[in-house]
Amino acid sequence: MSELPNLLALLGAPGSETNLFGWAASGYVEGAGAAAAHTLLPAAVNDARDDVSSPASLAYANERRAAECLDGVLAILALTASQALYVSKRSPAPPLEEFLAGVRSIFPPLDRQRKQLGSQAGRLAEVLSACALTGRLDFGFAQAGPVSERAGAW
Repeated sequence: MSELPNLLALLGAPGSETNLFGWAASGYVEGAGAAAAHTLLPAAVNDARDDVSSPASLAYANERRAAECLDGVLAILALTASQALYVSKRSPAPPLEEFLAGVRSIFPPLDRQRKQLGSQAGRLAEVLSACALTGRLDFGFAQAGPVSERAGAW
């Protein structure tokens, strides 16, 4: 039993919209699975002597889609964990304090209904995507250098 409140809502509140991100997470998982399938030669290849056609461009598009799905589901995990810590009045482990502050700078905890949750979650996914490509986690405020140089690097 998690001892977390229902729907990650503050006591007495009707609910938290973070529970709706579970639907999006399921979609991302399915999208990543579909994108990870084998990439075959294009169906339009009908000449046995064709040595020009390649599945590389299709494979690249699938890789990009799988990466987008991973970024999206990681953003959902981060914002949901942030909300769980917020409603339970818990603090993260010290190595994660800076990360949590960054997540909350983009996606603040929900204590009332608000709009633009999707765009905020999308921005969080963009930050995580950029980190995967550059090795730098940049939430828009000063960071201590590359991820590998910080305590608790991930």
